[in-house]
Amino acid sequence: MEAARVAKLDPSQLKVVNPFSQQGGVAKTMQSAVDKLNPAQAAKWRVEAGESLSLQAAAAQQGITEMTHAAHQELMTLDADYRAGHEESTARLEADALARMESEAAKLAEARGIRRTRMEQRQRDTARNLARRGGW
Repeated sequence: MEAARVAKLDPSQLKVVNPFSQQGGVAKTMQSAVDKLNPAQAAKWRVEAGESLSLQAAAAQQGITEMTHAAHQELMTLDADYRAGHEESTARLEADALARMESEAAKLAEARGIRRTRMEQRQRDTARNLARRGGW
């Protein structure tokens, strides 16, 4: 239903079938909507509809050949498990990067605080010295 809503199609005019097993404009629209909403489901339905990995992509997935951009894209499109693993790995990398940035920001904030404290102390010392000498 969500895919039909996103595709702006009347659900009463649609059949409960795998859109990747169908041809035509409505099928293409539904395929695009499913791909946006649930790429893993789209990959499963593509395979159910008869699409399969190329030998190059399968070999790259097994580590037999180099993982090219084309092979990666094909795996993302046709292998739900590969897609899930890639998304999980990407999320983990992003979380790790965010944690490192937060840690560095905390260190910088602490260093700035120490510098501010030292700078404020120098300013107080300078003001005292000037006051003693009658400089102000």
